[in-house]
Amino acid sequence: MEESYGANIVLFPRSGNTSEEVHADVDKTLSHNLLSKTVLDRLKLQCTPCQAAPLTDKKGRNHIPIGQIELVWHKPDYHEEHTEIFYVVKSGLPDVILKGSGNGDHGIPARPIMNQVQSTDEEKRQAQKKVEAEKKRAEEEQKRAEDREKQQGQEK
Repeated sequence: MEESYGANIVLFPRSGNTSEEVHADVDKTLSHNLLSKTVLDRLKLQCTPCQAAPLTDKKGRNHIPIGQIELVWHKPDYHEEHTEIFYVVKSGLPDVILKGSGNGDHGIPARPIMNQVQSTDEEKRQAQKKVEAEKKRAEEEQKRAEDREKQQGQEK
């Protein structure tokens, strides 16, 4: 079974008057980016009609483009922008499917989504442990400083 790769991205038109954060899968088998009509409607944008041939994704689903639109996107935590053409499709698919090799294309990690979530959770746990350890060290340092003050006060 082929693993799924993806990440959240922020999509917007060049005019930048509206944007939306959506989930994007990466599909090595596609030659074009796909955008669901639902997302296009939520962005209140219109596409240019096109007569493109149907596309089949890695899961064997057929997608018939009803139009195309140029959009800009970036990952929420990085602002390197990508301007690309998206075929708009009615079929029920993830919000967006980006064409690509899955090997870090567009800064999307080349690792399975499940591992990405687990990795993110582990990174959060590690960061929380670090914060807690620093807080404990600061409290211990404060206590030592208070103890030194008390000792100096008793010696006088």
